[in-house]
Amino acid sequence: MREATEWRFFEPEFVDPIKKAAEQSVPAVFDYDHSAFEELYGHVYTSFRRMREDMRGTALSKDDFVRFDQVKKLFDLKPEFEKALGHPVSDQVFEWLVENRFSPRIEGLIMQTLDRWADRKVAEGVDKLIAEGKREVVIREVTRAGRGREAVIPARDLLDRQRMEDFPVIRTPISKGHTSTDQRLFEEFAHGLISPNVTLNKQESETRKGKAREEVLPVIISLKKNQVIIPNGSVVKPIHVSILNEIENQRSGRNRNLVVLVASVMFVVMLLVFSSYLRRFTLNRVRVEGNEIIVMGAVLLIVVAITKFFIFLTNTAFSTTFGTMIPESAFTFAAPVTAGAMLVGLLITSGEIVWIFTLFLAIVLGLMVDMKFSFMLVTVIGSLAAARGVFACKARNDLYFAGLRTGLVNALMVLLVVTVQHFGDESLMRQLLWTVPAGFISGMLSAFVTMMLIPLLESVFNITTDVKLLELSNLNHPLLKEMIVQAPGTYHHSLVVGSMVEAAAE
Repeated sequence: MREATEWRFFEPEFVDPIKKAAEQSVPAVFDYDHSAFEELYGHVYTSFRRMREDMRGTALSKDDFVRFDQVKKLFDLKPEFEKALGHPVSDQVFEWLVENRFSPRIEGLIMQTLDRWADRKVAEGVDKLIAEGKREVVIREVTRAGRGREAVIPARDLLDRQRMEDFPVIRTPISKGHTSTDQRLFEEFAHGLISPNVTLNKQESETRKGKAREEVLPVIISLKKNQVIIPNGSVVKPIHVSILNEIENQRSGRNRNLVVLVASVMFVVMLLVFSSYLRRFTLNRVRVEGNEIIVMGAVLLIVVAITKFFIFLTNTAFSTTFGTMIPESAFTFAAPVTAGAMLVGLLITSGEIVWIFTLFLAIVLGLMVDMKFSFMLVTVIGSLAAARGVFACKARNDLYFAGLRTGLVNALMVLLVVTVQHFGDESLMRQLLWTVPAGFISGMLSAFVTMMLIPLLESVFNITTDVKLLELSNLNHPLLKEMIVQAPGTYHHSLVVGSMVEAAAE
């Protein structure tokens, strides 16, 4: 297979594995607080001294029953001791410390043991913090002034707090009657004081991983004219499929641009022919003023922008929550596209002009959603129903009723179009379940958009619509109030003439 045109494009499929490898190569970042054991020294000293002071006037009896009661009363001091120590201790360890009267020798041996562990890097659950296969980690010192030095150490140097074999204890007789029980309780007490001085900095680790991904340069594939893509007799590999798909995408993009250009030219020709037809057979009764062209252009831009934003917003928001449960066409059919016909129908009274605008708007919106004929058809029929609904608007509620009728027409058209498109498919009922209500919602949203924009367009283009006349005919208007009092005959005459003119106009 050969290519007849030169191509040059990025291939993300081959970049992603490289980015993933770069991300995995970044070692985890840990914060190291070297003052953790220094604070522990102070806690041990304070707690032991306080307990010795509390027991200074208490002499433990040699009688077992009396001694038991004395130790039991001293257990009331256990919460205070744990608070000063900063670590909980078991009842057996506390009783052992009471029996030894919190001797300075035990305190000294604890200090020596902690001094052995002070330079070690201790963390909680090391196996869960470091990914499998990682051999190095980054250690950053934490100081009062902020971040200190940074070093890379082997992952094996990071000790787990739960692995007691990594923390050997001094084996020295505590007293003359030193037993194995004394040694076991001493080790239990010492191991209970181990505090993690290294914590995983998730934010910094993720930041460095993201930076490593960004530093990966994109893979650029270049194809020269007549370059062989797949040699004769060779096996088709994934890279070949990616190249062919990219060529197809770029060609289809060019074809799409050509289709848009041809469709635009065809529409312009159709518009000119239709305008000539109107002038010939309507004896110039249908005329498009310059102000009306500006109005239609403004409405067209507004409706296209609202539709584009609506489809993007709903697709992004609901796709994240519901995934593929909601068909993508439902978001398109729910867009307030018929608001354009409602606005033009209120601002321009000529039905022929509204018809031309409706057709043009449907084609523009169809091009915006990748030439979907079904969407164009629903837009045309729904827009005609919307323009008919706002004709001779007598009250603001008429706009909402127009939106209701437009929604019903849209729902019916969507029902027919989707049924034809997906007839025989298993997904037909799911498509109808979402798209038919979406068509009805489109009509109601169009009414709301029209109510919101019509006052603005009236003011900007200085156009008097039926809605504006309803506001002017309000009996609470200051001019009408003054006319009723100052010139009641003129007021009555004006009402009669107005009714006569309205009947003649209709």
